[in-house]
Amino acid sequence: RQFKFDDSKKTFAVGSAYTELAETMWREWWRRSGIPRADFKSIVEAGEFMELLPGQQLRLTEKVGSGADLDLHTESFAECGHEMEQDIFYYVVSGKVRIEPAASSGRKEFTLTSGYFLDDIALMAALGQTTVAMAMQTAPPKATVLEGEEGEGAIVIKWSQRVIDEKVVRSHGFASVCMKTVVSSATLDSLYSEVMNQDSVDIFTVVEQKRKELARRDLPLNAAMHQRSLCKQFGMSHIRIRDLWEPSPHQRAVNAVVIGSREKAFLRELEEARVSLREMRLTANEALHLSSATLPAIGSASDLFQRSTISWP
Repeated sequence: RQFKFDDSKKTFAVGSAYTELAETMWREWWRRSGIPRADFKSIVEAGEFMELLPGQQLRLTEKVGSGADLDLHTESFAECGHEMEQDIFYYVVSGKVRIEPAASSGRKEFTLTSGYFLDDIALMAALGQTTVAMAMQTAPPKATVLEGEEGEGAIVIKWSQRVIDEKVVRSHGFASVCMKTVVSSATLDSLYSEVMNQDSVDIFTVVEQKRKELARRDLPLNAAMHQRSLCKQFGMSHIRIRDLWEPSPHQRAVNAVVIGSREKAFLRELEEARVSLREMRLTANEALHLSSATLPAIGSASDLFQRSTISWP
């Protein structure tokens, strides 16, 4: 099936100054998700490399004009007067960024290092993963670049919500599922670091540094390519008579790709996640209102939860 395509020959047009950084990113992302170079190329080239100074703050939203001008679903954007706002996402390539979540989110301050996303919770929602953390996040966190040991700042990649929708969510390759896996696994590590006992923080730092070292080491450029012979690929790509009645898992996957049902299913999953997120935010707002008005009389967090869930079925 693939006589000419060669994933190993894909290069990343991000500028000579950032080519090696992009290669290192691909190696780490491949070890988290198996993402091919062709799909990573579309993601990394859609972003913007930025070099930031210590003390500089990162904007997490930006205005995109009126809703009538948007070709994509306006549910991806938030209304701000007569204009619309879209989220901005970042990937920390190097350096450190201090995060100060909104007070109403209930989260404490923390620091992001290379290999992590900002705002990871909002990006997970954009990729179809609804979380309680996103429902309780009433405002974007405040992000400030920290000064390194040698006075350096940070290097990040920036994507807008529009770019994520166009280049990832509505792509027909592996970009969406792979990026979803990368963001989820990175967020898991980030959240785990926040719940570590103070005595174990140093151990976590050492192990995390080793993980990065292993994930970023050299990797063959053809790591994501098919390793089967052309004859085997030809045989597997054609339907068998039995598959008309009882398709194998392999054939179901092939059919989903050919007819586009996989993409349609992902868009439906995204829509379901947005609906759930709206309902969860209503519950969070109601619970916040109850806690500020009647918390002394409630006596426990479980009572507050029960009242809020009864009010919002």
